[in-house]
Amino acid sequence: MHIAIVKTNRGTFKIALYEKDAPITTKNFIDLVNRGFYKGIKFHRVEDWVVQCGDPTGTGAGGSGKKIKLETKEGLDFNKPYAVGMAREPNDPNSATSQFFITKIAARNLNGQYAMFGRVIQGQEVIDRIQKGDKILDIKLSKPTGSDFAITLKIEKPIPDPRDKEK
Repeated sequence: MHIAIVKTNRGTFKIALYEKDAPITTKNFIDLVNRGFYKGIKFHRVEDWVVQCGDPTGTGAGGSGKKIKLETKEGLDFNKPYAVGMAREPNDPNSATSQFFITKIAARNLNGQYAMFGRVIQGQEVIDRIQKGDKILDIKLSKPTGSDFAITLKIEKPIPDPRDKEK
């Protein structure tokens, strides 16, 4: 899993990218980052519930020009704050290019309508401070970790201490 380290004029935040579950969308984003596409791009949309950027014109009407297919998957949802999704034209689900957004609240109404491809895992307070016109200064990608999972152990019954029998 790559981590995108996004430096803005308001601070830095990190996005975990879900390459395994959203390969088309994530590859598109990584390709744009590697080309330096997002350097200097403004946040053109800032509302109580969302911030959006990725339009080189700064109007919300532009993009990279390369459209990608809508990619949705069960479990990739906007049910929690700080989900990262690809913006698209309202009437064309397969029109995402370079614009992406980050939700500041749970936005279940977006589920199945927009490609969710990552989550802000550090620097959420930076997202909350972003204002219209703020800029992305740079995005760096960490090396892939090779894992998209976490292990949770639940101990049902502790193993008895053998020394307790000696007492």
